[in-house]
Amino acid sequence: MSCDMLSEVDHGKETWKVKVRVIRLWDAINPNSKELISLDMILRDAQGTMIHATIKKFQVNKFRPLIKEGSIYVITNFKVSMAADFRPIENDKILNFLHSTKVQEIQDPEFIATIEQSFNFATIEVLSDQNGSRKYLSDVIGLASCIGHIEETQTCYGISKIRDIFLRIEDERVKVRLWGEKVNLISEESTGCVVIVTSTTVKKMKEYSLSSTSATKIYVDLEIPQTTEIHKSYSSQENIIEERMFEGHLKGTIEEQMLYNRRTLQEIIEITSESDNQEKFYTAKATITSVNTTDEWYYIGCDVCNKKVVKTDNNLYCSKCEKEPKKTSPRYKLKLEIGDSTTTMGCTMFDSEAKKLIQQPASSLIDSEYGDINDKTNVIQKICGKTLIFQFRLDDYNLKFGYPDYTIHRIFLLNYKETPKRSEVKQGTLKELSETMLTEENQNDDASLSVNGSLLKTIKKEPISEDDEVSTQGGLEEDMAISDEVTKKNVSQEELIALLYPVMMTATTIKEQNRLQKHVDTEEDFWSMLMMME
Repeated sequence: MSCDMLSEVDHGKETWKVKVRVIRLWDAINPNSKELISLDMILRDAQGTMIHATIKKFQVNKFRPLIKEGSIYVITNFKVSMAADFRPIENDKILNFLHSTKVQEIQDPEFIATIEQSFNFATIEVLSDQNGSRKYLSDVIGLASCIGHIEETQTCYGISKIRDIFLRIEDERVKVRLWGEKVNLISEESTGCVVIVTSTTVKKMKEYSLSSTSATKIYVDLEIPQTTEIHKSYSSQENIIEERMFEGHLKGTIEEQMLYNRRTLQEIIEITSESDNQEKFYTAKATITSVNTTDEWYYIGCDVCNKKVVKTDNNLYCSKCEKEPKKTSPRYKLKLEIGDSTTTMGCTMFDSEAKKLIQQPASSLIDSEYGDINDKTNVIQKICGKTLIFQFRLDDYNLKFGYPDYTIHRIFLLNYKETPKRSEVKQGTLKELSETMLTEENQNDDASLSVNGSLLKTIKKEPISEDDEVSTQGGLEEDMAISDEVTKKNVSQEELIALLYPVMMTATTIKEQNRLQKHVDTEEDFWSMLMMME
């Protein structure tokens, strides 16, 4: 049986024929709607070459029964395109299943002898290079020194389960946070085992902090040489297993976290330092009475550490990273006055929590050409009158010196089980626009956004054909159809942002949404990105 090797497949044709093992298989899920986006896998051939492959949502029912992880197949008639960001393997190509793709399971002695799993483990040096990077996801292996309990946290997409794993990698302590259903891939009984976590994103603050993605898989004490080596290297060391004390304000359900050290605002103001072990986290129910948008309500932050950058000569400098940042973004820093029945209090809300309320990044207000500064800050002023649960982290300025400005550590929406969708900040009906742009099966009925009525008339209400599919990964997977009748000269900046919103709603991270928003700098940028999805 004559087959092509994965190293040979390219963009030129769709009649390729490869013999491969499916070494990993997973569902790519939209974190906003929790709907299936695609069925994805990593394929490996006899030469050891790997490629990421994807089956779009409307084809999953056809192909899912035919494909099992670990099995060997001959796959014919598929398309190869350029891989987008957040690649699960180091390959700049991605294999796309078509309606005409054929899948045949085979038994082949040549493949029986090959390994069933293959990883590209990141060293500490590689993790450092991957810090904040969007190009590749990272596989890691290490001794699990601590595996935390399953907890809950509130995100812009609603409530999510989380579990933290702490791995020893080259004697460095690396935290891996599992999100959503990924928390069930491991239990606390695996503490002390060698754990492999695949396809993670990387950040470094005080320590390396990795996060799971849709592609993440976990393997415990897998029988490979690296597992044996790690067990041997730590066998003579004591106190590797750590009893980690998780902070009380992070424990339990969201309801329990909302009630943690509940006080009135007056009681919080009266708290002073009584000992070195003084509790620092308190919650209070209060209403936002005013937001100061006359002074600076945002700052330019480093995309790696989020800290404010300063301008030195003609360059920007991040004092935390101790270098010029590769990328920066505007970030909220809102001065609020909040009140309850006992008193009012000044406090500061930073970017991550502000976006939960405003439902769009600061860059979308700053970069927009629509309206003057008052129109833009009016979007922020709409949070006035909202009643929330505020969680404060008191510091020495509050406890020892009685400084009256408090930092908001987290907020909890009172109707947190119905966290508003990111798109609801805009008024009007994006649903009308979405229906003309998305295939019927990919519509998001919750979307709402104000658009120009004349623009809607220029967009055809046609589904995308299978041949027009553009496959991407990293949270930017959505099907859009736009008529050629829409011309650049007739589309305003605000309308471009409106058109981009269905794509933004599928972004997996706040940072991804910031990146998309910032790319709408020119009409040419928008149309290029929209058509290429890159």
